[in-house]
Parts: sequence; structure tokens; C-alpha cells
Amino acid sequence: MFQLTIWSLPSLLALILIGFTLRSVRRSPNVPGVAAMWGLCLCVIVWSAGQLFGTLVTAPPLQMLALKIQSPGIAYLTVCWFWFALAYARRRRHVSIRMLATLAILPTVWMSLALTNEWHELVWQAPHNVSSHGYVGLVTTN
Repeated sequence: MFQLTIWSLPSLLALILIGFTLRSVRRSPNVPGVAAMWGLCLCVIVWSAGQLFGTLVTAPPLQMLALKIQSPGIAYLTVCWFWFALAYARRRRHVSIRMLATLAILPTVWMSLALTNEWHELVWQAPHNVSSHGYVGLVTTN
């Protein structure tokens, strides 16, 4: 039910580094792109936390839950990265809520498909566990 592997360390390290990043971002509210950086960090936190959870559990339903937990972070990371790049380059007039909402349409569709994967299997197909050297991992086909 629970395992600790070497593959848990990158996610744990990412969560620690993002914690330090958010601490320094909080101290500098006048820097361009702070709001976008918060969005970017939130995406990385969700992705890393889901990945960490997925490496720690061995039951297939919990591993599928971990994939679904990290889906919003993965889906919206590109939108937040684009928002951060434009905001940091001081192109605020090019960044509007309408533009970000338009860019978020495709990630929203993908995330909806990922969260309802059991009904259609369009994102992950045939999930099953594979055991190697005493560790259990989830394998899916895309």
C-alpha cells in the first residue's frame, strides 16, 4: 500500500524549492509578474504533489487518483508560463483575462477528459501495475 522510492525525491525536492520560491516572491510584490509567478508555482505544486503521492502508493485506484490530482497542474502550466513570460517582460497590455481564458480552453478540455477517463479511456488506457525489484509502478498506454 505504501512505498518509498528514489522516484519520490524529485517531487519532494520540487515542493521544497517552490516553497522557497514563494517565500521570496512574497517579499517582492512590486516585481513584474508576481501574480503570474504565483499561478506558475501553484501549477508546479499541484503537479509535484500528485506525482509524489503517485510514487508513494501502490494500489491502482490510488495511483489513478494521483494522475488525476496532478492533471490541473500539468494542464495549466503552459498557460501560466506564457502569462508569466509576458508579465515579466512588462507586456501587461498584451495580457488580458479574455486572452488567458482563450488559452485555457484546450487545457480545460484535456483536464476534463483526464478527470472522466474511466468513462471513455481517451487519456489513459489499460492502467495496470508493474512490479520491478520490489517496487510497484502504474503503467498506462496513451
